[in-house]
Amino acid sequence: AGGSAANTVCSLRRMGLLTGYVGAVGEDEAADTLVEGLGDPMYQGLVRRGRSGRTVIAVGPDGDRSITVFPNVNDSLSPSDVDHILLARARIVHLSAFVGDLPLEAQVEAVRRLPKDITLSLDPGAMYALRGVEGIAPLLERADVVLPGEGELIMMTGARDRDEGAEMLMDMGAGTVMVKMGSQGIHTYWREGEYHLFAQPVPVAGDSVGAGDVADAGFLA
Repeated sequence: AGGSAANTVCSLRRMGLLTGYVGAVGEDEAADTLVEGLGDPMYQGLVRRGRSGRTVIAVGPDGDRSITVFPNVNDSLSPSDVDHILLARARIVHLSAFVGDLPLEAQVEAVRRLPKDITLSLDPGAMYALRGVEGIAPLLERADVVLPGEGELIMMTGARDRDEGAEMLMDMGAGTVMVKMGSQGIHTYWREGEYHLFAQPVPVAGDSVGAGDVADAGFLA
């Protein structure tokens, strides 16, 4: 999992689902706070060392975001750190993006060893979208559900529009592609059809930080 996945796991836990987390966190106060929100320690496959990864998000008056990532210990996650026995106990395994190559190698190995009856979901985020479909092909080929933003989908696939991009991902193996479109809602594709869920207006929305991660949780729940 990555930082985005931690937001999704926390949201699922607040919905009352049994959750766990596999990843690397620091030996610091920030990690202590994070671990408390991830669920029962019995279902944590955490490696603790160094400094926790951090993301600084600056939100402008118009809601636009500028994101700066300091991966720190996140980029040290290796294939040998992953608790494959814990993952094999899950019904759903949800992945999100890392900055470095080593954690991606860990995810690829985890996916290779994951039992076929476990649902795999992937939120590629901007970082994996930048790698293109070739750069994360082993994840996309195994993923049952892919959860990109609309811009990420176009960037990742090189498609002309979201319809073509979703079709490309389904051709690679995805059974469902849920495209997040901000204030326009969510458009979901599957092999038998598609469906658009319109966003509900709210009186005040300070910003959209984490909204996509929570949308992932709602879909997976």
